[in-house]
Amino acid sequence: IYSIINTSDDRLYVATSEGLYRYVHGKMKQIEPSDIQVGVSLFNLTENAKKEVYCTNLNGQIFKIQNDRLVFHYQIPESYYGPKLELVFDKNNRLIVTSGGSFILSNGIEKTLLPQHNTKLKNANKLVNGNIAIGVTGHDSIYILDKHTTHIKHFPFRGM
Repeated sequence: IYSIINTSDDRLYVATSEGLYRYVHGKMKQIEPSDIQVGVSLFNLTENAKKEVYCTNLNGQIFKIQNDRLVFHYQIPESYYGPKLELVFDKNNRLIVTSGGSFILSNGIEKTLLPQHNTKLKNANKLVNGNIAIGVTGHDSIYILDKHTTHIKHFPFRGM
């Protein structure tokens, strides 16, 4: 099991090394894969404001669950590949993708947020106020994406 999500309307999905499953009436039901899906392992289950659920695979494909089937949504360009891929939706319901770089995906168009080939990006998280925080390993700052801009917030290191 790589990812679990209990959606806002109480659907339970489990992403595994053998595909995607939904818990229905006391049993795990396998979700039908996409026709163009490469591999079966799935990760990064996340829900948007429309109660749609998305996930990824190790080949940079993003899928949306629709009518108990995985539907191909987007192929991440190879230039963005990195060691860790994460998805999160911002308060404008735009999909934020972090991996070897970071970009917003809205209406099939990507907009770069952070430099590509930055393999130290870590943990894109939605904050209580709806902003997105993206950490960078080994740095004293995080990137904050609010409704319209991206800015850096520094946290000076205080040694003991």
